[in-house]
Amino acid sequence: MSDQRHAAADESKMIDCGTAVRMLWDYLDGNLGPREVEAIQRHVNRCSHCFSHADFGQVVLDAIAQARQSQAVDPAAALRERVIARLRADGYEEP
Repeated sequence: MSDQRHAAADESKMIDCGTAVRMLWDYLDGNLGPREVEAIQRHVNRCSHCFSHADFGQVVLDAIAQARQSQAVDPAAALRERVIARLRADGYEEP
């Protein structure tokens, strides 16, 4: 099979948004096999909708990790503040 035809066949196997979002937390937690990781990465790199979900998920995980490392800060409050700051940066307005 030529490289072009092989690439086209790979494109047709791209997972859909629903599948990508359902697998996202397992992906971010490193709980998927290499094929699933590749499929999620390929989808997220091409889909701005799913990329924003993955980006937000990573921000949440990073905030949790940072809160756990800090003994001087209440982890729940620190996480809440980081999540709210990220939401505001993405255009969310509190009611």
